[in-house]
Amino acid sequence: MKNFLLVLFLNIILFSNSFFLFSQDNFEIPVTPSKDQQLDNAVGFSRTLNSFKKDASSYAKLKAYINLLDSKGMKKLKSHPSYSRLGDIYMYGAIYLEREYKEDKIIELYKKALELRAEPNSNYSLALIYKNRYDNAVKKKDAIKEVEYGKMVYEYLNKYVVLSGNKSSKYKKILNYFSSYK
Repeated sequence: MKNFLLVLFLNIILFSNSFFLFSQDNFEIPVTPSKDQQLDNAVGFSRTLNSFKKDASSYAKLKAYINLLDSKGMKKLKSHPSYSRLGDIYMYGAIYLEREYKEDKIIELYKKALELRAEPNSNYSLALIYKNRYDNAVKKKDAIKEVEYGKMVYEYLNKYVVLSGNKSSKYKKILNYFSSYK
């Protein structure tokens, strides 16, 4: 009976501690350390991106981390234990630096983000970029570019629909239209 009460008491203490920990607003799972301290720092930085301050210092830091990731190479990034967080840096870079970078650089950032993490919104953004390019190709009557961009719209929009689980008839109609380019 004593052992039962002791076990019960310990379970109550453990449960209340875990409840307290997980109810905290700022609770974060620590970064799994790797052999590369710079990438570990980048992962730490990626955790701050959802509350990005749009000042010159923040933009400079974001650009510096993008350059760091580019210098490491995709193989090294994929071997990091928190590689999906590194993909966040590319994704937020594409979002926040859209006015500073050319469209080709934004596409490159989204593609790198997708290499590191399967995220529907990056696919949707790429589909929109290629849809605009497709519209311009149609206006210019450039059949080669029209087919190329139509194929990309279908590819990225289809990935968006699959990853997001969006069953909207609007997207089905658009995919049906662009399915001739796949």
